[in-house]
Amino acid sequence: MFANPDRILALVLGVFFAVVAVLMVFHWHWRFPDWQDLPSARLNLFLNGGPVRVSLEAGTDADAKETTQIPIFQELYERELLNKFAPSRKLVLDELSLMPGLAHTRSFDAWDGSPAMSRHMVPQGVAVSDKWIFVSAYDGAYQTNSVLYMIDKATGKLAKTIVLEGQPHVGGLAYDNTVDRLWIATHKGKAAQLASVSLKQLEAYKAEDNKLLEYDTQISIASPKRASFVEYFEGSLYVGYFDVAGPGILCRYRLTWGGELLGEVASSPTETWEIPTRAQGVALTKDYVFVSQSYGVESSRLYVYERQKTRTPHADPFVSEVQAEAKDVTELARLRAKAADKSADILLSFAKRQQDRVGTTPAAKASSARTGSAAEGSAGATKPSAHSLNAKFVNSAAESIKSTARQVRKASNKAAQYHSNYIACLRLPPMMEDISVKDGLLYAVYESGAAIYREKYGVGVDRVVAYPLEVILEQAGVTDDE
Repeated sequence: MFANPDRILALVLGVFFAVVAVLMVFHWHWRFPDWQDLPSARLNLFLNGGPVRVSLEAGTDADAKETTQIPIFQELYERELLNKFAPSRKLVLDELSLMPGLAHTRSFDAWDGSPAMSRHMVPQGVAVSDKWIFVSAYDGAYQTNSVLYMIDKATGKLAKTIVLEGQPHVGGLAYDNTVDRLWIATHKGKAAQLASVSLKQLEAYKAEDNKLLEYDTQISIASPKRASFVEYFEGSLYVGYFDVAGPGILCRYRLTWGGELLGEVASSPTETWEIPTRAQGVALTKDYVFVSQSYGVESSRLYVYERQKTRTPHADPFVSEVQAEAKDVTELARLRAKAADKSADILLSFAKRQQDRVGTTPAAKASSARTGSAAEGSAGATKPSAHSLNAKFVNSAAESIKSTARQVRKASNKAAQYHSNYIACLRLPPMMEDISVKDGLLYAVYESGAAIYREKYGVGVDRVVAYPLEVILEQAGVTDDE
């Protein structure tokens, strides 16, 4: 006997809609992080024996005693995110180190100093030595101390979590490979500060001792006003300042032969440059300078600058060529300033006609005849006419427009200064923070895996990403032949 065709059709449709329903559940589970404990997630945890995405409930696990290093995002969606950006399309997730501590980090309670667990760490800085990858993070809930993660570069596994003093933002790290010293961007009160510690001391640190890391040196710097990030290159530290509205600042401090900054306050940087607004990190090679930029959930930017081929030790590393975008920015500002000037000229012409009318009206002539020479001393006290008031108002408006035109020109010059020099601006996944270059790779950390962001925005990057420099330069449209 043959089965009823209607039953077969009903069965096929039932299976089809069931598959669609399951796909929708997974899609909604991803897009709305507050629904992370749906049955689909529970089933995934049960079948795989481990989380493919950390739920809110798992993130508050009171039994956790040590820093974890586990995937936060479902691989399918993280891969989908990376594929949206040309430099990251060929990355293999399994070859990238998982970001430690996003689910749990062992730290100290910021208030009483006792050991405590945090699930709110936000990755910030990155530096790389021959053996280690260092990543800094602060507690987004401001309950525990900031930390350093020490990752074995060969295996990608977390070696230890080092607890820092206080709750600095630790926006940047720099590693001096000549003397094996790690530099940390921090602060002392409202003053910018750089702290350093030797690799020997970092390797000797033991979490079970329940002690804070002791710095070898802590030096305040006069400029910039805040040490947002720091990088080491060829005997100098490059300290950057993040500005949310205007251009940032990058200052160079030369180190001694022993790799030190002398004095309690380093008051005079060797050089200072303006860099793009909302800069998060800087990395240098012998030929190029890279600046990371991000803010919010928009795509990050990686600015690529070409260094001068022949230079003295004090030469500006940014080439001063005016690129097409800078010309566009400057031309637009020029046109706006020209329009403002024309508006001001029209108003001034109108004001002059108003002033001329004040002296030629019959009322003005009659008033002048009545007052005569006896009123000469009090002529200035005559009640101003409407025409006179209008003229004064228009003059004031014209001066205001002229001032605006001057400000536009000034802004265009600043825009040209830090927009004109770069040879490329590449789009990368959102929330990229500090960057560092080592052995032909540009390392980048992302804060999108932190609880305060993943629970709000969803998809992000939970790895320490290593971009091949040859891919970056290829996307930038240059060939590194040297």
